[in-house]
Amino acid sequence: MRVTVHVNQEAAVKLRKHQHNTPQTREIAEVADDLGVAIEPMHPDVDDPDLAQYFIVQVPDSTAAEEVIKRLRNCEAVESAYIKPPEAMP
Repeated sequence: MRVTVHVNQEAAVKLRKHQHNTPQTREIAEVADDLGVAIEPMHPDVDDPDLAQYFIVQVPDSTAAEEVIKRLRNCEAVESAYIKPPEAMP
């Protein structure tokens, strides 16, 4: 199961370089460390600034996902954090 995280552009640039030297990126890194998860780029090889703002967090189950979402949504640089709903049949 994975959580999708959308962060602001400034934080995205720093997170993609693993630079946690701003208050916003440090906050996200501390939450991830506290929860024992990694936040990774959803699209690691893109140059598009909009797509670069999306990250994923792998979690073992829905309980862990809910905790990750709750904690990350409280971070200043996080614009949204959610579990993508299942695809619907046409």
